[in-house]
Amino acid sequence: MPQNSITGKAARILFRILNNLTNKMPGQILIIGGGISGTLTAIGLLRSSFSVPVHVVLLERNPLIARGPAYSTTRPEHLLNVPAVRMGLFPEDPAGFADYLRSRSIDFSDNDFMPRSLFGDYASHTLEAEMQALKNSRAKNISFEIISAEAESASRQPDGSTEVSLSNGQTLLADYIILALGNLPAPGPAVTGTKTPAGFINNPWLPNAISSVNPGHEVLILGTGLSMADMALSLLAQGHTGKITAVSSRGLMPEQHKPAKACPSFYHEIAGIQSARAIMGVLRKHLAIADSQGSDWRAVLDSLRPHTQQIWLSLPVAEKQLLLKYIRHVWSVVRHRMPPQVAAEINAMRESGQLQIEVGYLRSISATEGGKTAVLFSRASGEFTLVAHTVINCTGPESNYNKAQSPLIRSLLSEGIVRTDALNMGLDARPDGSLYNAEGQVSERCFTLGQPMRGILWECTAVPEIRVQAKALAALLSRLINKSLLLPGSAEA
Repeated sequence: MPQNSITGKAARILFRILNNLTNKMPGQILIIGGGISGTLTAIGLLRSSFSVPVHVVLLERNPLIARGPAYSTTRPEHLLNVPAVRMGLFPEDPAGFADYLRSRSIDFSDNDFMPRSLFGDYASHTLEAEMQALKNSRAKNISFEIISAEAESASRQPDGSTEVSLSNGQTLLADYIILALGNLPAPGPAVTGTKTPAGFINNPWLPNAISSVNPGHEVLILGTGLSMADMALSLLAQGHTGKITAVSSRGLMPEQHKPAKACPSFYHEIAGIQSARAIMGVLRKHLAIADSQGSDWRAVLDSLRPHTQQIWLSLPVAEKQLLLKYIRHVWSVVRHRMPPQVAAEINAMRESGQLQIEVGYLRSISATEGGKTAVLFSRASGEFTLVAHTVINCTGPESNYNKAQSPLIRSLLSEGIVRTDALNMGLDARPDGSLYNAEGQVSERCFTLGQPMRGILWECTAVPEIRVQAKALAALLSRLINKSLLLPGSAEA
């Protein structure tokens, strides 16, 4: 059988033998992170055609693949904030999720906001179907495996490959690595004293993180975004009757999804503008027009969504910084909105007095003698302290990779394999995901997508954006490998 026809079980056996002899699999692509972005990239690669044998490894520390924190939740009150009909995994099939729900005879309408757990099921099912298709194929030059472990360090090798050490003691040598890292954990607030208070929950997405909260106790939530809404509804669903206070620097909550009269695109008025103030002027004009015509600001922002990345890419760094100053906090509440039923329950909790929203900058956390947690805040009127039995951190993910606690990220930075972007919002990369190293050289071996690209693309973390990035990245890798014909580091190269 010609080399190009080695597939399925025979290919995997050959790759294993080569790995045992040389500790290096030919054409190994290592995807670090098995959430949505890593899974979609893996599917894109499995659907690609290669002229030489390629082995794809999907590395994920958690047992659940294709989910990540957002979609691993089992709580029915945790809803998607995009209607079902637009949540397909592939740009050419935006209704794929709705079709999956119908195949399971789940009752819904296209514009319903469905539980995130169902989307996780859909993503897992899609990956499994792709794996089965690969197993049945006799024409593929690809093998695939999932490794349940965490990447702990990485180092560049003389031949251009990357050596990655795993938490299970295994070492992989990859010709290409894809950092599908998702969100970094929320930064832990400064704790005064020798130990973290017993009632402080820094990661509410861990299994059963809030299940033991006493229903009658006071709860303080740090942050007033979508994660706060998730936690408030989960507490309510498990019978919580105590007071819940949520605090953020501006006290802004996500707006609600509402139907609005479509707004014609006005991107042509912004295209080419390199001034944040000028862009804001155009935006304000069209917000006023929409209001005068009985439309809504939602329609205005939604009309710009297909062009947001291009607008961001066209701006100089100084103008991006200025635009962030104008809109960063407001954008998160108007762009990432609550489903109507979530907004209704949150509003009912506020009207009843059970949920209270406060404005304050977090200063420190400390344990009280009575076993509670005291949190110090400041605002224009001065400092104030709130005391609660339980404090839940919903401040959002860390975006500055220089502050990341992950051993892998620290290793990638110290080895010079990657560098942070100019805004300290992620990793420095080209728009196609090709990463820059510490010397400013663009790599054809290391790539990323999703959250690490936020400083480069701004809008890149929702499924409608990630599915486009993943498909394009798989196509880019296919072109690079097929163009070279002989893979980097091979005996013939």
